[in-house]
Amino acid sequence: MVNFADMEQTVFNYEDENIRLVTTFEDLAQLDTASLEGYMILACDNGRLDVDVNGARQHLETFEALILPPRTRLSNCSIPI
Repeated sequence: MVNFADMEQTVFNYEDENIRLVTTFEDLAQLDTASLEGYMILACDNGRLDVDVNGARQHLETFEALILPPRTRLSNCSIPI
């Protein structure tokens, strides 16, 4: 299993003990989120966001967030114009 500490090749915007922050989906797309052992918070800070969470389409508006359990698979991230 991969955990956050094993992701040495990934550049995070913020790191502090067990908290890692990625601010763009280009960086998130490179992670195998289904193998992460920690919780994820997926947040939309501007505009809208569509993403498949374990195969189910989710839509977030500005200032909305999802708290996702370990081993959640994210795919098809898009930002509608």
